Amino acid sequence: MIVKLMTWWRGEQEQNDFFHVRCLHCEQKIRYRREKGGSISLCPRCRRSVKLPEEEVSLKTVHSAKVGRRLAQRTGNN
Repeated sequence: MIVKLMTWWRGEQEQNDFFHVRCLHCEQKIRYRREKGGSISLCPRCRRSVKLPEEEVSLKTVHSAKVGRRLAQRTGNN
């Protein structure tokens, strides 16, 4: 019981210390510490520069915008 509680608490702490963003080039999900917000990092997948937002952004918003852009390119509506 104590181990479960400590594991849950540690998971909650880690969740609060990190933000997530998707690479605009390859959509890789990138996890970074809050303190790194505003800096530039390299995507671990495509190795391109990614600006890390200072505030949490919705991953669904970024992903759906990318999907919408791809769909427009496929249908010729760009």
